[in-house]
Amino acid sequence: MESKTKLYRLLRDDEENPLENGVTAKLPLADETPLHHIRHGSRTQSQWISTSRSLDDVKKLIRYKILHEGRKACRVVEIDEQKLVKLKKELNRLKIEKVMKILEILQKPSELILTDLLMDYILTNTTGKILDFTDESIMNTYIPNQFGNMTARGYAEKYSEVLVERYIPSECCTRIHIVTM
Repeated sequence: MESKTKLYRLLRDDEENPLENGVTAKLPLADETPLHHIRHGSRTQSQWISTSRSLDDVKKLIRYKILHEGRKACRVVEIDEQKLVKLKKELNRLKIEKVMKILEILQKPSELILTDLLMDYILTNTTGKILDFTDESIMNTYIPNQFGNMTARGYAEKYSEVLVERYIPSECCTRIHIVTM
């Protein structure tokens, strides 16, 4: 079993440099359930970022992509999970404090649009929930063991799925693996 200090993400082509830019969900302000995201995978637009607890499990997905999509190589970012959890708490608190200070300054109704835009920006660039589906209690809460959920449960188990909501800061992205088969 892999360590509980690292996560791995198979990068899309448009995720150019997570070491500088971090990783942002396709649609950070969406409201999709973890079940929907896992069931539909990369075909869905959601606020969730799929990661795995195991590089070996990511390699299973890479084998599929190479065989079925003709890829020659795939990039995988390694994520420091402990730093992610720590930064999530610290950065989210700081961003909320900044928003509160700005809200104190903004008092005119015409400035409310700016407030909404600011809130969207803050939310887009903060990390929300981190859901580890290798934990049975998380699995049972978000993907109940019932008919219709078996495919999603199978994916979550097969790929040691850990979902991160909205954003993974660049400070948590430690290295890029180039994986070929």
